[in-house]
Amino acid sequence: MKRYVACVLYLLLIFTFGACSKYYTKTIIKKKSNLSSLKSGGVIIRLSKDSHIDFTKINTNVSNWLRGLKLNVKLQVIDDASDKIKIYESAYDRFYHLSENLDFLEFKSLGQINQYLSSNEDELKKIFAEKNIDNLIFYEIDSTLSIEMRMMDFKSIIFIIDRNFNIIFMDHQKNAYPERRTTWDLIAYGDVRDDIDYFNNEELKNLFFDKVTERLLNKLDDLNYIQ
Repeated sequence: MKRYVACVLYLLLIFTFGACSKYYTKTIIKKKSNLSSLKSGGVIIRLSKDSHIDFTKINTNVSNWLRGLKLNVKLQVIDDASDKIKIYESAYDRFYHLSENLDFLEFKSLGQINQYLSSNEDELKKIFAEKNIDNLIFYEIDSTLSIEMRMMDFKSIIFIIDRNFNIIFMDHQKNAYPERRTTWDLIAYGDVRDDIDYFNNEELKNLFFDKVTERLLNKLDDLNYIQ
């Protein structure tokens, strides 16, 4: 009887806390006074050269979501930046860095970002001027999607700069997939499976793109860019 009660309690915990798996985000820099004065911004997606994410699809996905929301800050997705701006060649060139113990290396990442901003200063200034914006939102995504293994995973960095190239916001994220869809019926029949097992290949791809976009939109909402 005690084993039965313990099992039910365990399943209840899964039902309560596992039904909606979330990613974990930590803010490193947040200058509220600078953020509150912003009126217009551009979003730049940055991916690995070997990423399976298609730039056109992710940019379109973000743009479509933004068009359906109320914007407190005028936003546009920058889709015509050069490869130097939107692509990193290897793990050494990305912004997201971890130690051997899988701890986020804040100062190494900041150093990489500052080097990137310095190396691409001329093009970024041109983007500011041509797009008539007062801040740039960089969203770097390092992701894995395996249709065969029914697995998706991503980690990312978002940082924002003003026209003077000051970093006024920065956070980093890692996710906790796969999600779990747990219902009383599944518990009763002993069939508690991962959410993504329920999707076909195309649905899984669309879910993945929506999850990646959701991460950005949640942060824009937190920063009062959208509502």
